[in-house]
Amino acid sequence: MIHVAGEGLVVITGCGHPSMEKLIERAETLYAEQVVGVIGGLHYEKLSTDQVQPHIQFLASRQPRLVALSPHDSSPEALAAFQTSFTDAYHAIYVGETIQFP
Repeated sequence: MIHVAGEGLVVITGCGHPSMEKLIERAETLYAEQVVGVIGGLHYEKLSTDQVQPHIQFLASRQPRLVALSPHDSSPEALAAFQTSFTDAYHAIYVGETIQFP
């Protein structure tokens, strides 16, 4: 968890098995701040575009400023759906690349 002063929380996860929703809700409960970014793996590897829509809608309700999902454990369809939904906030993850909060 990173607290970006004046902005909110950025959740960083290696393997998001609990689900994005549970991770975000827990973070917001613990820190009494809104999540404004998600980085890492969320295990959308077997989900279609339609199947990730509820997750996208949940995240969209927070109006994230940074969305960077791992291609390691998410299908190309899921990644494309997040990129399409969060055009300005989406950042592809590549080994060795720096990710900066907008």
